[in-house]
Amino acid sequence: MSYNREYKSDVFCMLLEDPMNALSLYNAINGSHYTEPEMVEMKTLDGGVSLSVKNDAAFLIDMNLNFYEHQSSVCGNMPLRNLIYFKTVIDQYIKGKHIYGTKKIILPRPHFIVFYNGKEGMPEYYEQRLSEAFVPGNEEPQLELICKFYNINKGFNEKLKVNCKFLDDYMFLVDRIRDEQIKNQGKTEDEMMEIIESVVDFCILNNKLKGFLINRREEVLKMYKLDLTYETHEKFLREELREELRPKLREELRPEVKAEVMEEVMEEVKAEVMKEVKAEVKEKVKAEVKAEAMMEARADIIRNLLDHKLTKEQILEFGYTKEEIDAAGFVSEN
Repeated sequence: MSYNREYKSDVFCMLLEDPMNALSLYNAINGSHYTEPEMVEMKTLDGGVSLSVKNDAAFLIDMNLNFYEHQSSVCGNMPLRNLIYFKTVIDQYIKGKHIYGTKKIILPRPHFIVFYNGKEGMPEYYEQRLSEAFVPGNEEPQLELICKFYNINKGFNEKLKVNCKFLDDYMFLVDRIRDEQIKNQGKTEDEMMEIIESVVDFCILNNKLKGFLINRREEVLKMYKLDLTYETHEKFLREELREELRPKLREELRPEVKAEVMEEVMEEVKAEVMKEVKAEVKEKVKAEVKAEAMMEARADIIRNLLDHKLTKEQILEFGYTKEEIDAAGFVSEN
């Protein structure tokens, strides 16, 4: 069986099918106060197919063309994807207009917004630019598209969620299900679906997306069922792939690992030999210093004896050599 999350329904996308919700989110983002959902003109691809590739919504309001997308995973190609979406909608917008004429065609102002609620830590707000994907050059990019990202996880953009109730309720549902999934790891799909159903019931009882969850309960549960099935399928595929790749990778990595181990062993042996040589040199230097100190001490004694007017013959009787006595400064009276 083949699974593709790109085409599964999504609660966020389903919520934005309602012009009132789209208007509410638009107001929260822009600080505007539109109240008439009739002003919202939803946009689709040719043939009535939803613009969404994954979790997207596009709508026009007061000549502002908005592309809203929800993501639970980080994607570095959002500007490129939105460029394709924009081109598709603009093709429809200018259909029937004379683009080769002298009169300028006025276009709606585009806005590209991504609402992120994935598990990977991301900033509260950040941007991606299409120009970041261009081959590096010295000139200014002649085409630009900016995607604005809003992190809507708990603790981020709380003011935005306060100003848009359905967005706040949506994240309440998401966080509740996430918490239950963490607490109930190891449960079967059927057991998890029972838990998710209880979360949906809890949200309805607490007026969180109440009307939406009552009216579209089966669709929401079907979406989560598909999501669980996908995750289970993905888990099995990962395990199978790991087992398939392990022998191949062992052989491929062997030369690289051998070279790495060789380098590590060489460093270890080098440290050991360095320690041994250092100990040998240390003992040799100590012996040389000790001998030198001994010679200096004997010379001091000889000089002391000479100062006390002892003769060379008398000093020889103490065990000192003629060379030591001469080196200490003995001067013959003859």
